[in-house]
Amino acid sequence: MRLLLLAALLPIASCASPAPPAPAASGEAPAARAAPPEAGSVRAPIVLRLEGPALAAPGEVVDVDAILTRHGRLQGAVMLVALPGEGIDLLEGRREEQVELGEAEAIARRYRLRIGDPRSSFEVTAILSGDGFGATARKRLSFDGPTREKRDRPRPDNLLLPR
Repeated sequence: MRLLLLAALLPIASCASPAPPAPAASGEAPAARAAPPEAGSVRAPIVLRLEGPALAAPGEVVDVDAILTRHGRLQGAVMLVALPGEGIDLLEGRREEQVELGEAEAIARRYRLRIGDPRSSFEVTAILSGDGFGATARKRLSFDGPTREKRDRPRPDNLLLPR
């Protein structure tokens, strides 16, 4: 009977929340000890940038560079997936490619595209995965010129942008 009662109470006990941490000897509040890191100290493990023309005419052939930058010491294979939108032909460059990061801080790939419909976009996704972690970066480039939304988007002064 005791064994049955213990088995019935075990799931309830495992759902209970842990006791709050004891106050520090210095009188410091628990919230002050567990403060999150400063906003600028956390960086994405991989950052993807697309460089190419913002404006292209129908039938024009353009080059787009995808630059993948690694932050930290992550090692592993990165899968690059290029997805031309409807009305865009991929003339040079691979749709899917697996590359090793190794010691390189950045990997660059060039894609040559024929633009059929400038309102369409070209998208590249980088997927990094390893034992117990993963990261995805995705960028899209359209060729119909900067839209009002893109031009007028406010940016905070302290925003860390990759260069």
